[in-house]
Amino acid sequence: MLQALRTIPPAEAQKVLVVLTERLLPNPFDQYSYDIDPALLTITQKEVRNRVYVQDNDNSDKARSKMLTFISNEISTQILTYDRKQNAKERLLKKGLLPLNKYELVFNPTFKEFEQFSIRKSHVESSFAKPDSVYHVHIDDKVTIILFATIFNNDDPNHKFMLLSIGITDKNKIVITSALRIYYSDIEYSNDFNLNQMLIAFLEKYALLSRTPNEDSSMERILVDYAVINTFDIKKFKGGETFNFNILKSYNPENSRYASAAYVFKTEFKTTIKLYYAFIINADKYTQDLSKHGVLVSL
Repeated sequence: MLQALRTIPPAEAQKVLVVLTERLLPNPFDQYSYDIDPALLTITQKEVRNRVYVQDNDNSDKARSKMLTFISNEISTQILTYDRKQNAKERLLKKGLLPLNKYELVFNPTFKEFEQFSIRKSHVESSFAKPDSVYHVHIDDKVTIILFATIFNNDDPNHKFMLLSIGITDKNKIVITSALRIYYSDIEYSNDFNLNQMLIAFLEKYALLSRTPNEDSSMERILVDYAVINTFDIKKFKGGETFNFNILKSYNPENSRYASAAYVFKTEFKTTIKLYYAFIINADKYTQDLSKHGVLVSL
């Protein structure tokens, strides 16, 4: 057990570790789950760094990952009742705060549209098992988008690419909606971009502009968090199923082929659904660039 937490009750120690986890994420929460003494957090974080041999000035993804893994294991070994353990795990799972190997990987039906770009489920599963980088986008208390990636270097830097997978937490699962081959030479990016910024850079080039039917909606490359009036038969819709993208208004003057991804939740209102991380790729433009890198695509 961490020395900094030995003198406080186990339940309070758990809260410290939860907040410390939230602080260590690449994009920390605006508001933490618990109000913890900042001095205690600082002392605890310093001890965690020492335990995993991470220097005080090292804030790299690898360093964060080592500390988060240690904290996750520390939470698991806390002397808590069974109910407390389960409640703590459920909270962390929901917020996407546990290491990826604590989740079950499943694929949303929308993933099938991205297999045409020479991306297989096995590729995503391999990346999931040992990613080079992980990034969280916290939408609200219930929804966290998880991006993870594997980098593939090449003798020719023009062919260096990232396999970026996009998922959403659903209890103890990460549901993959899509995955993309992002070739560095094909997009405008900076070396300090995080995974979400890399996704945005990719969409700036390849995504069709689209919007919801809502009167006040604007045209966007990605619809991050939208409530949408449900215009199809609600009785046939189940949360997470393939989304009917005809509901979106897209700008596609060339009538290009497309691939679309999103995750959808029902709401308490029967006429409304919530749409998360929805985008529509211009498949013709994307496959044309993929072919330059020797990628065989299935049209």
